[in-house]
Order: sequence, then C-alpha cells, then structure tokens
Amino acid sequence: MEGFSSPPFFFIFIAVISLHSFLLLVRAKLVVPGSFGDIGGALYGPWMRHLILNSIVLSQIGFVRAYMIFVSENLQAFASSVTNCVQYVPVKYFILIQTLIFLPFSLLRDIVQRHWWQTLTS
Repeated sequence: MEGFSSPPFFFIFIAVISLHSFLLLVRAKLVVPGSFGDIGGALYGPWMRHLILNSIVLSQIGFVRAYMIFVSENLQAFASSVTNCVQYVPVKYFILIQTLIFLPFSLLRDIVQRHWWQTLTS
C-alpha cells in the first residue's frame, strides 16, 4: 500500500514548492520592473541575468524540437496514408523541411510587424 501513498505526497510537495516559487517571483516582479532576466540581474547581478536568459533559450529550443518531431511524425503518417504505404519518407526529411521553412523566420527581429505574414495566417 505504501507504493500508492507516497507518489501523491511527493507530487503535493513539488506543487507546494512550485507555488511558493511562483509567489516569490510575482512579489519580485512587483518590486523590479522588467523581464525575468532583469529581475535576476537586479537581485544577483549580470551573471544571474545571463543564466536566466540562457535557460529560457534552452527551454524554448527544447519545445521547438519536440514540436518539430511531433509535426514530422504526423506528416510521415499522412504521407504514408496518402500513398497507401507505398512510399516511406523518414522523419528526418520532414524535420529538415521544417527547419528550412522556420530558419528564415527565426532571423526576423520583429515578426509582428510583418503584415503579409499576419494576412497569410488569418
């Protein structure tokens, strides 16, 4: 029975720590205006600002990679069903196609100001 009782307590403990951390972050945000990097820079100096910004970049890269793999596997399944499983296209080629499409957009400084892109997505 112990195996069923300890995981919920562990998750509750992690939830309490997350809630406490979030409330501390909100309090710091009320005192220090700016981004998360600015808050870290004001509280601990430039090394913390860089650490926070780098961790945000790494987490975003992880999200993008997971999204690209998910979309590539769906495109592979779609291509297989359209060709009646005659043509097999590896996932890596769908990832490469997405990379070639997304890379130029990642170089844009402010994508919101691109009106043609907004029209295309509407």
